[in-house]
Amino acid sequence: MSWIVEDSLNFHGIEIWAYMHDWIEDIHPFNLLYYLLHPERAITGPSKQVLELWDRLNAIRPTIAIGGLDAHARYILPFISVFSYKKLFNTIRTHILSTPFSGNSCEDTKKVYSALRNGRSYIAYDFLAETSGFSFMVIDGNQRAVIGGEIKLANDLVSQIKCPQIAKISLLHNGAVVKCVNDRFLNYDVKSPGSYRVEVYLKNKPWIFSNPIYVR
Repeated sequence: MSWIVEDSLNFHGIEIWAYMHDWIEDIHPFNLLYYLLHPERAITGPSKQVLELWDRLNAIRPTIAIGGLDAHARYILPFISVFSYKKLFNTIRTHILSTPFSGNSCEDTKKVYSALRNGRSYIAYDFLAETSGFSFMVIDGNQRAVIGGEIKLANDLVSQIKCPQIAKISLLHNGAVVKCVNDRFLNYDVKSPGSYRVEVYLKNKPWIFSNPIYVR
């Protein structure tokens, strides 16, 4: 069931992509068996409406995006399941940017919450390919902002994006694409304030969606 109440937008985070909600979107009795056997072919990425809402909210205040699964394994026979947890946990993931974990559960939990709270994260469909090593930052000679951060508008301000492999990389400013390349890298001279985020497609499939960097 879609949430359509847009007259109460007093929240600071939003799940932009959930695996099972994406999978079931276009399911009907005639294609159910096919997509049960090939679930990855039903995955199309975050909906246009959700991304538009997210961009509108980011124009008002930072609004943190996460990805999810809505994981519910279904057993059709003992020990035979569709959408097993082992498989689902290898699909959509929220990657956080953090200092190394210490092994202390209390300290490490705080690091996870801090990263999520401050938007130092990106959502990735790791079923397609490994996404560790993706990076997005805005820099000049004196300052640097990573995903979730803020930076002051200045001369020589440059957005730098790096992907683990060649893919379609799009940089969006306030929800509109300002540069798109098929490459591992994208650099862009930042001339205007606003919210900048990244979308990456691999083999025409949704792959990576970053939280924004805010240029003030």
